[in-house]
Amino acid sequence: MFKERGLECHTYDLKKGIYNGTKTCPAESDHVCFVLWGEKTEKNETQHIVIRKDCFGISLENHHKYCLKDCIQNPEYDAFRNRNVSGFCCCSHDLCNRNFTAVHYEEYESTESNKTVIIAVALVIFVVLVGAMAMVWYLYKIRWNKENTFSNTAIEEKEHLNLMFDLSGLEIEEMVGQGRYGCVWRGYFDGNVVAVKIFPPEHRHTWKSETEFFESHLSHPSILKKIHGPEYILVTEYHSQGSLLKFLKTNTVTWREMCILGHSLAAGLAYLHNDDGHDVKPCFVHRDVSSKNVLVSSGLTCVLSDFGFAMKMPEVGSSRAADDIITEVGTLRYMAPEVLDGALNLRECEASLKEIDVYAMSLVIWEITMRCSDIYGKRFSELLKDFPDGLSTSTSSNPVQKIVKNYPLSNSQSALGSNKLVTNSPPPLTPLWPDKLLNQEMNMTTV
Repeated sequence: MFKERGLECHTYDLKKGIYNGTKTCPAESDHVCFVLWGEKTEKNETQHIVIRKDCFGISLENHHKYCLKDCIQNPEYDAFRNRNVSGFCCCSHDLCNRNFTAVHYEEYESTESNKTVIIAVALVIFVVLVGAMAMVWYLYKIRWNKENTFSNTAIEEKEHLNLMFDLSGLEIEEMVGQGRYGCVWRGYFDGNVVAVKIFPPEHRHTWKSETEFFESHLSHPSILKKIHGPEYILVTEYHSQGSLLKFLKTNTVTWREMCILGHSLAAGLAYLHNDDGHDVKPCFVHRDVSSKNVLVSSGLTCVLSDFGFAMKMPEVGSSRAADDIITEVGTLRYMAPEVLDGALNLRECEASLKEIDVYAMSLVIWEITMRCSDIYGKRFSELLKDFPDGLSTSTSSNPVQKIVKNYPLSNSQSALGSNKLVTNSPPPLTPLWPDKLLNQEMNMTTV
């Protein structure tokens, strides 16, 4: 049942000329009001400058956990904070974002007494250890003869400091999607349009995994490019077409476009799987290839994204256990039969994971093919049939296993049972099991 009326929120957007407006959020989903602000310090006084007021959708679980009755900054859900230069709060009652309360995080507070204690302790430690440090340095230099070690370390630290992200250069404009592991906003950084993915604290491991992936030496037109980002935030290039799943829901493609999309997807995955043999670009497996994790560029090419499950393959002879490497992750309907059956080859971990990626990629290419107007004309809406009850909400692989195993068998049995040779028949509008599984994905809300 839908609510009779959506939540009412105050709105403020300097770019759009909205200074004191109100907005009624959609009633068919859970929404909360929010305030996003920046902080500016002048003459030892902190000023809070409102950047944006609006409403946005949030899962029911996070609704009660992070968004209170009043708009109060929550340290556990404020991914925008960066040394108190900006803040974010959300609330769940009508017009609750008229005012907001900023919280100065305790971890950054420093009273005069604390400063005095820190200075005194530092001086004592310096006086006691200065002689020992000089001796250690002298012995270290003589024994190892590595004069360049400290200079190289200093250079690396300097480069790291140069990459420090300044949120003052980032402008958040509009939320464009929300998924299991965070929400995606469209924004501007240094005058360029970017995508800003924000991870809640409970999914820090996903943010860390994607960040570590982008720290490798990767450069390919079919791999999403990262710009930068502080903790809980990932700033990447922006693709206005959105995900391939979203694109195929409302568009058909020509034969040439189908080939370009398929080729670019295969090229990106091949680049991901290969290594250059010189420890510069390692081998990765994606482990969650699906049409919702593939973006469409302005030139209608595929760009692989969402590397939260991506894994770098260990070197030959690594002691890393096979069962630690191969875990059942990803989207159910893209899982290979050996994954659904629990029959993975644990002796060849890298080969098995690559094969799983290629299997999922083949289903994505199949989805592209089913939207080709040169094959099926403009009738692609006829391919969207209803799903079996309960399959779209199932978290178990059993319903998917049943479709994969039984659907082709029942069709082939009916065809063979007729004992007749059928000629000059058009291709069926409903293919084998991938089409039934595709309908589920097309009816689900994705990022």
